[in-house]
Parts: sequence; structure tokens; C-alpha cells
Amino acid sequence: MPNLFNSLSDIATEYTVFETDQVLTATQLNSISHYLDDQSRLSRIKLIGAGLVCGLQLKFNKQQIVIGQGVAISSDGDLMRLAEDTRYSQFKVYDSSQPVYPRLYRDANTLLTVYELVEKGADDAQAKPLSGFEAATGRAFSDWVVVLLMESYIKDNDLCSSTGCDNLGRVYVAHIKPLLILQDDIAALKPNIKTPRSAGLQLNSLSVERVRLSAEVNSTGQFTAQYQAACEALLKKLENELPNLWRQAAFLLKARFDKDPSPGWVSTLKELFGRYGNTEYAQYYYDFLKDVIETWNSVRDKLLADNSACCPDPDSFPKHVLLGSVIASSNPDANRMGFYPAATDDHNSPLKHAVFLMEKLARMIDNFNIPTDKSIRITPSFTPVRSLEDRAIPWYYHLKSSSGLLQRWNYEYHLEGRDNSNYSWHAKDYGAQGAAADPLEFAIDQYDFFRIEGHIGQSAKTVFNTVKRLISGQNLPFAVTAVLLGQDKKDLVFRPGAGYTDIKRLHSLLRKDLVYRLDDAASFSTRYKKSIDQAVDSGIVRDDVKDNDGSSVKVIAENSNSAVTQKAASARQKLDGDYQHYLSDSSWLEDVNDVMKEASLFRYQLGKVSKTETVTPFDGLIVSGQNDWLKWLDILIKDKDDKADEKNLFSQFIARHSGLEHTAGVIRGGTFVIVYNPQGIVVGDLMLSHYVQDEVAPETPEPPLVRPSLPRDWFLDYGVKIIPSLDHVLQKELTDFKSKFDVELENKLKITSAETMGTVFNVIKPTDFTVDPGKIQDTAAVTGKIEDPMLKGYMTKLRSSREQIQQMEIELQNADLSAEEKTFLEKQKQQAEKELSENIASMTEYMSVRKTPVTGGSEGAAAVREISNAMETIKTNNTLHNTTLNKLEAIRSTTANAALASNLGNIVNINR
Repeated sequence: MPNLFNSLSDIATEYTVFETDQVLTATQLNSISHYLDDQSRLSRIKLIGAGLVCGLQLKFNKQQIVIGQGVAISSDGDLMRLAEDTRYSQFKVYDSSQPVYPRLYRDANTLLTVYELVEKGADDAQAKPLSGFEAATGRAFSDWVVVLLMESYIKDNDLCSSTGCDNLGRVYVAHIKPLLILQDDIAALKPNIKTPRSAGLQLNSLSVERVRLSAEVNSTGQFTAQYQAACEALLKKLENELPNLWRQAAFLLKARFDKDPSPGWVSTLKELFGRYGNTEYAQYYYDFLKDVIETWNSVRDKLLADNSACCPDPDSFPKHVLLGSVIASSNPDANRMGFYPAATDDHNSPLKHAVFLMEKLARMIDNFNIPTDKSIRITPSFTPVRSLEDRAIPWYYHLKSSSGLLQRWNYEYHLEGRDNSNYSWHAKDYGAQGAAADPLEFAIDQYDFFRIEGHIGQSAKTVFNTVKRLISGQNLPFAVTAVLLGQDKKDLVFRPGAGYTDIKRLHSLLRKDLVYRLDDAASFSTRYKKSIDQAVDSGIVRDDVKDNDGSSVKVIAENSNSAVTQKAASARQKLDGDYQHYLSDSSWLEDVNDVMKEASLFRYQLGKVSKTETVTPFDGLIVSGQNDWLKWLDILIKDKDDKADEKNLFSQFIARHSGLEHTAGVIRGGTFVIVYNPQGIVVGDLMLSHYVQDEVAPETPEPPLVRPSLPRDWFLDYGVKIIPSLDHVLQKELTDFKSKFDVELENKLKITSAETMGTVFNVIKPTDFTVDPGKIQDTAAVTGKIEDPMLKGYMTKLRSSREQIQQMEIELQNADLSAEEKTFLEKQKQQAEKELSENIASMTEYMSVRKTPVTGGSEGAAAVREISNAMETIKTNNTLHNTTLNKLEAIRSTTANAALASNLGNIVNINR
């Protein structure tokens, strides 16, 4: 049998050009067909491609094999086409009687085990049902592969007999036959074509070790060591893998590289690691290795995407294509031929892009360089979701015109002649055009990442303030914070504390209250001194009433008042401001303590000439406890601020914010984290994917805290009662008493001389024994000796209420009183008068029930005298005065105490 005809094994390069009246030979005529056939075949495989173009999919059940419609091109240029799905339900042996195709032979004489599929319904005596195939062959369908064979050969149709041959000529035959061949025997049938994809399949995809930081990292050395270890692992991977590029894809690289570039690449990478791998730039060397690995993986991806063949060998699969296993395995394409499209020089070619990236890889390695310029710049970019080509060029690459890296960074930009449109920290160095020249001045909404560069090795305070200013000035959508690689809080560059919290607002409130108390104490002290001076000047108090050191009353008042007001003013100046002003001078506490001490001495030294009737501002200041409250709050605030500051230690920050990663920038809506050492120098940066508000609430002016509306002047003026000097009181009392007594006694003696002293008392008006309002009464001395506790209590209440009413009457005469103050005092006076009236009636009824004796010099006589004085006090209130008289008259008319009834009658008659 003839061999199958390989058309392209001998390509026709010429054909006959006919001339007029030329005698044609078979060779001349065949030269045309041979030339045109070769050109047609070459056009297919060189301009279209070879292999399975489309379709020709297999479907199988034990009754039949279906080959779907489709097209394939053999490497000899044969076009194999099935116009429709074809069903094959029979098989027969494909033996050596068939035209010889060397790929189906183990050696020159041994044919592989091959069966031909016979179409369903075909009348072929040798064909058997496919259902019996496994039994007949002893092999399962899963062991067989379908091969489509183009059976093309030259058939000689000459008819020969004993007398001669009729020259009928030869015929070119081309039949498509589906064959079944054991998958163990198809090695020689598999194509051997070098393509970018075949090279890419031999390259390994590289992954990047992640630097996983933890709270145990608390020093610069530990921090750097994490990146150093990751760099060592990445460097080892690249050292092992980079040489594979030349071994597997040299046929693609020889046009760009004279020899294998990988030794130089590895040497450079190691040298750079020695220079930067254990420094503050370790993070950026780590980034650089990530760039190299990402570019490597991109080269591999582009190669895998291109299965084209520029000049496939015509002898690769000249007369067959593999359609796949009858029963597909886990990898359905394992025994199925692909399509090898013709290579083109179009810019969309993955191969062309892959070669571009190979050159980029070389330039990246040659141009890693840490700039000496430390300008801090923010450049819009993209996250690694986009390719490295689309992202801004990092600052650690040398981008001068001689480097060539700018022209190999972005494939599309390079094809369009827009290399200067790449974004980068180096934009000014290469004359960036358009938005790339000043990217923050143009729309940034399409960018989801911002590179922040130029800050390593600078002062943390400078870096933080610069980035903060850029964020604010450029309205950038991320936050910035700074953390210390260390454990000592004193090394913190930023100590914002907890900010102006509610506890500081409470502190402000208490300071204001203390300031008002100091104001009141100073005002009270001044008025107290004025009252003492007026009492001395009017003779009520003798100025020669000495204290232990011999100072006079006015000198004591002057010195004490001066000390109180001066210390109060000093304390007030230190307290009445914001919290920082308060912290700047802690001597306020000494001033306040001095005020309290001087106030206490003021009262103590003048105790002989004054007494306390109400709680004074001195008392309020002394017992308020604000001093202790403020110091306690200081402790709580300091503790809260210290704990807030501790959050800026790296170990605590990472414990609270998991997911810290170094990205040389920050995503939109994230937080850029500056990492600095105890010397305040930036040694790294990290990023959080979420927004961390680093700022604390500043202390803002609070609304004015005005004094309560309650009038305070009365308490300031009358909190202390002046005690007249004893000789002054006695002299005046005796003089008044003698004058009145002599007149009354003379009149009474004319009536009768037989009355006892007790009777005399009964007829003398009790009011004759009263003293001037506001002065100590003779009943005061008696009251202290009264043995009846109830009576003593009643008398004390009457005397206290009476004196309070008298003081209010005096104050109401003060022309300086405001309307509000006058109304308040009038209401207070009415209330005091009402209570005095009720106490008069209560004490009188008590004396009636107890039958208290009222003879001269007795407890009852003193009580009657107090009742008379009290009635005198409320006489200005006619209604209340009359009501009280009616109550006394009612008691007088019903009491069994005759002496009391007589005295009550005198009081009622006198007051009517």
C-alpha cells in the first residue's frame, strides 16, 4: 500500500508558465497544482494555524460514539471537516492493508493496535456493533483515544493485462477516517510544537510570603527582622525560578537578550538584599521583591494565554488530530489536541505583551534605588486588584531617562506613546504629562489606593504633620495615625490623651464652683471687715478688745481680710481657665488652703465681738470638699489619659487593630499608620483597611456658668452677727432701765406701798425690760439658767426669730437693694413673723398647761418678758399682731394659772 501523501514535505517553489503553441507535459501541468496546493496549505498553517479549530466534540454511550461537527487543520495543511454530527455505531480492524502512515507504526513493520469507527447505517461486511467492542478487544472504552486521520494518498488506476496497460492516470484520494488507538500508544501522535503556552506551562507561579506582625514585636530590630525573613524566602524562590525563563523560553527571548540574563538578576537581587534587607528600608525591599514576583507571574500568565506558533513544523501532526479519550478523565483535554493559531505581530498579542514584561523585569531589577530626596508625596494609585502596570510607579525605582523602566512600565501606555502619563513619586523627574504631573489637583474618584512615600528616616512629628496637612489640604479620603515601636510611654511623640471627656467637663464644673466660692469668701470677708469697722467706729465694739498677740479689732479685721482676698484672687486666677491652664500651676491648692486657714483665723480671732447665725461663705468653702474632688479627678483623668496614650504603643495598637499590613500607602477609607522608634524617627509604615479616628476631642469653650438666681448678698452681709462689747451693753441697759424704772416706780408707789416685788413686776409693762432691737437681751442670761428644757427651747426660738426679723427690717431700709432682693427679704420676713406668732402661742399654751410660775426672777417671768418683746416685734404686721393677741386672750380666759392670766391681760391691754 502507498504511504500517505505529505504535501509540505517537498514545497513547490515554481510552476510552468505556458506559451502559445507550447506542447504540454504532465510535469508542467502538475507543477501548477502542486504550487497552488502548497501555497494553500502554507496559508492555512502560517496565517490561520493548525490543530483543532472548533467542534469535533465526543459523546459516548456503549452503543455509539458521536463526533460533533467541526473543523481541524493538520500540520500538513489538510482541512478536516465534519459538516454535521456523525454517529459511529460500528468498528473494524484498521490493518496494514491501509495506506501507510508512519505515526501508526511502532517500527517499520509493526502497526499499532488500531480500530476504525464505521458510521451508523453503513453497509460494511467487516464492521461489527460497537456494543461488543470491549469484549472483542479485551480493553475498556476508557483506555481508547479517538484520532481523526486524513487518509490522503495517490491511487494508480492503470488497467494491465498480458498484452499491455491502458494508461488511465493516477488519482489523489483524501478520506477522513476516525480511529480508536490505545492511549498508551499515542505518544508519537502528540504534537511537538514550541509555543509561548508550552513554555509558560514549564514555569512555576510564585506566591508571596506574608509578613504577619504581632503584639510581641516591640522594637525596631524585631520589626525589621519580620521583613528580613520574608525577603529571604522570596529571594530563595526567585533564585530557583528565574533561570527557568531562559531554559523554557529562550526561543522567545533571543531577540531581546544575547544570553541567559538570570545569573545577573540573581546576583543583583542578592547584592540589594545585603544593602537593604536589614535596614529601615527592608519593607521597601520586600515590596520590590513582590513587584518582581508579580511581574514574573504576569509574564507566565501572558505566555499561557498565547498558544500561537510562528513556524510550526509540518511534520508535527501532518495527517491527524487527537480528539480525546472516549471516556473523558478528570482532565478532559488530556488527550485532545489544541489549536495553534498563527503568530501575529499585532499589539494585542499576549506574546508581545509577555516579552514587554520580560524586559520590564530586567529593568526593575537593574533600577531599584532608594532616593536621597526625602520629599513626602501622596500619589493616587490602585490596589493589587489591578495589575502592577496600572499602579503608580514606586519611589524606589530609578526613573531617569537612561533607565528605560518608564518605557517598560505600562504596555498600553507604551504602545500609545504615553509613557509620561504614568503616575509616580518621580513625576517631576521625568516630566510627567497631564494629570500625572500633579495628580492631586485632578479627579481622584477612580483611584482606590494612595501611595505615601518619602517619609522613611524622617522625624515622626514632621511626617505626621505633613501627611495630616496634605489630607486636610487636598481633602483626601483616609486617616493617619502614628505608633511607637517600644514599651516606654515617655518615648511617645504624640500624647493626645483621652481628649476633652465628660470627666474633664465635671472637673471644669467643680473648678467653676470653687471659683464662685472663693469670690463669695472674698466678698464676705470684705463686708465682714466693713461691719467690724462700723461697729468699732459707732462704739458698739471697743477697738481695744485684744487677741492673743495684742492686735486691735480693726487691725485683725484688716489683716485677715487682706490675706483672704489676696489668696482668693491668686487661687481664682489659676483655677478660672481651661484644663491645661489649670495643670500649668498646681499652687492653687496652697492658695485655697491659705484662704480657708485665714478665714478660720478671721472668725476665731474676732469671736469675742462676732458670732455665726447662719452658714457663711467661709463655712461653705471650708466644708465644700472641692479641693479633694479636684485632686481625685486629676488622678482619674491622668489614669484615663495614660491608658489612652498607651494605645499608641505598637504592641497595644496591633492588639486592638488586627489586619495591619505594609502596602506603602493606604486604601480609600483606610488608615495610614506611621511606625517610629524611641528616637522619634520613622522606621516603617503600615495600613489598616478601616478608618481610625486618631484625633481626640479638644477642649472647647463651655457655655458661661452663671451664678444661681438665689440672692446671696443677705447671707454675705448677715452671716455673722456683731456682739456689742459687754460694758457698752451693760451701761446702756442700766441707764435705760434706771430712767424708766424710776419713773414707773414713783408712779406705782403712789398707788400702794404694800405690793411685793412680784406684784410690782405684774403691773410694770414687760416692754420696759426690753432692750434695743438687735442687742442681747437680759433674758439671754436668764435663758441659759432655765432648767425647764421645753421652756428654754421656746424662749431660744422666740429670741432668735425676733432678732432675725429685726435684722431683715434694717436691711430693707438699704436703698441699694434691688427689687428682686427686696421682694425676697419681704417674703422671708413674713414667714419669720408667722413662725414667731405660732411660737408665741405655743409657748404660752405650754406655760398654761404646765402652770409655770411667773413670779419675779423666775423662769416664767423671763418667759413673759420674752413674749412681750416678741409681740413688739410683730406689731407692724397688724393682721398677724391681732391674730396673736386673740390667741393670747383665749389662753388667758381659760388658763388655771392665775399669775399667767394676769400677765397676759397686761400684755393684751398694752398691745391693743
